[in-house]
Amino acid sequence: GNGYVETFAISPDDNYVVGLNMKASWLPDSYPGRTKESSLTLFKFDNKKGKAIYLNEFDFDGTLPECISFDKNGRNLLVANFN
Repeated sequence: GNGYVETFAISPDDNYVVGLNMKASWLPDSYPGRTKESSLTLFKFDNKKGKAIYLNEFDFDGTLPECISFDKNGRNLLVANFN
């Protein structure tokens, strides 16, 4: 991703890893380069090779995300944001 990874989550089936990127959303509103969005970076985990394979990055409206978690079925993500 193009940000600062705050944390990551591994899906319950161990097939996916999602990185939570704060980007520059933590900067003051008046600071040049501040972003109003954060992002999630999705990786497929290859258990045989022990590698995470980049799939995509998704922006979302959020400031200073702090934590992320999959639901027990691995179909939904919970993201906690400062604002």
